[in-house]
Amino acid sequence: MALPPLTDPSSKLSLSDPTEKQALLARELLHMESTANDIPISFSNLYTQTTQLTFTPITIQETEVALLKTKNSAPGSDGISLAAITLAWPKIKDVTHSLFRRSLEVGWHPRPFRNATICILGKPGKRDRHSPHSYCPIALIATLGKGLEYIITKCISWLAITQKILHNQQFRALPLRSATDLVMAAVHDIEEA
Repeated sequence: MALPPLTDPSSKLSLSDPTEKQALLARELLHMESTANDIPISFSNLYTQTTQLTFTPITIQETEVALLKTKNSAPGSDGISLAAITLAWPKIKDVTHSLFRRSLEVGWHPRPFRNATICILGKPGKRDRHSPHSYCPIALIATLGKGLEYIITKCISWLAITQKILHNQQFRALPLRSATDLVMAAVHDIEEA
């Protein structure tokens, strides 16, 4: 489905050419915010920790869960879907597990897994399809890359908990911490007060 003409918010011009619309969407939706307003950090005053944190070796079951038990989503530019990986899994599981395991051991994220295809989707409920802000970008990455990123996320979350990098009342997106735990902590703090 082709996008309707888009209105450039700065010039109020209507753009119909696909190249112009692409440039407008990239400028309006993918621009980088300036870091000038960020909180300044002085690294000279920070304690530097020299401890090397390492990931525990992953099992073939963890690799399988990371790839095959996740939701089916659109593949990246390689075009390899989760259904294709599921069909081929008996033949590719050992080499895939070896790739993921070695990537974690050496700290290497394969380049094909870092490439993304950006697709523009209309936001639900937005009626003005001429505004670039009625659309949102999504990044499509390789399905194998999604599996590796899932494993890395789990490893980083676990390290953050076990090494006490995060506050002990950090609950979002961490294993072994749920909304119920957060409510119990809040109730405890209220009762103590």
